[in-house]
Amino acid sequence: MKTPALAPWLTELGKKHVKADGEPADYNRLTAHLNRYTARNTFDYFIHKGLGKFLNRELDFFIKNEVMHLDNVESETVPRVEQYLSKIKVIRKIARKIINFLAQLEDFQKKLWLKKKFVVETNYCLTLDRAPEELYPEIAANAAQHDEWIKLFAIDEIKPTEGNLLEPGKPGYCNPLTVEFLKANDKLVLDTKYFSGDFKAKLIASIENFDEQVNGLPIHSDNFQALQLVGRRLREQVKCVYIDPPYNTASSSIPYKNNYPHSSWASMMYDRIASLCPLLPPNGAIFVSIDKAERTVLEHMLDDIFGRDNRIEELIWFMNTNNSQAPNYSTNHEYVLVYAKDRRVAEQDRNMFRDPNQGLRM
Repeated sequence: MKTPALAPWLTELGKKHVKADGEPADYNRLTAHLNRYTARNTFDYFIHKGLGKFLNRELDFFIKNEVMHLDNVESETVPRVEQYLSKIKVIRKIARKIINFLAQLEDFQKKLWLKKKFVVETNYCLTLDRAPEELYPEIAANAAQHDEWIKLFAIDEIKPTEGNLLEPGKPGYCNPLTVEFLKANDKLVLDTKYFSGDFKAKLIASIENFDEQVNGLPIHSDNFQALQLVGRRLREQVKCVYIDPPYNTASSSIPYKNNYPHSSWASMMYDRIASLCPLLPPNGAIFVSIDKAERTVLEHMLDDIFGRDNRIEELIWFMNTNNSQAPNYSTNHEYVLVYAKDRRVAEQDRNMFRDPNQGLRM
């Protein structure tokens, strides 16, 4: 269906794109906009943690090696040396203004990135036996929760049972659900995402020491921001960490970016692993999966963060040898690098890094 109001826009977008130098391109304006949009969403945007210091250091290096030529100073005449000094003053004066401007932009972006992010939504999963019975009528009337229980637990197949003197019968499935059915199946998992904020508030208020009873915490977030969120609460409380980061290679098909420049990948991983380290207690350990593409970079990173002395082992695990990733040789293994927060403490538990032998136990 054609919309007359869009006709002028479509006409303009169909015209040849004009490049920055004024030359016409061999594609239209719409293609140019799409190419620009695609490029902006595939670039690697990393914020430099100390751009001002870095650029000032590079400026001094440039002046000493490209302007001053220190090795030739002794053989130069006084006027020539004075000419060098004048040029250095001008370069430093202009360059420092540019560096200060760029550093302000980068520092501002760094503050925005490190600012605590809002928790958009929080929900809880708990069995019905933890919910007060006065909430059961509202739970039974919730259609979304009812549909999820059918999908996950097939409650529509539950039949009534006949009772006796010792144990009364249990009601079967019916639609709408009844309070009696919920009481008889009180191990069904309630998901608060299907309920109102008032319901969640009443449910949480009814459970004593609620935070202490939470024994799992799934977080849907950018992993760096999630680590900042839980950093203080879970400090030295996570005994084991396992991560399966992007391998940064085309050999694996994953639904997120997997082709960073090596330096960008290293910067991304270092910040996140450094944030993970304080979560481990002295007897904690981290396991990181990787393949050959970034294995060496990862090892140097873990050595720097945890210390080489806390390296436990490099595990080799074998894959399907029929899946050849090279024309001449079949790559059939990957790696898991294992580091402890404090190796001496962690190895006091003899079962920390080994499975018990199967067989007769005396």
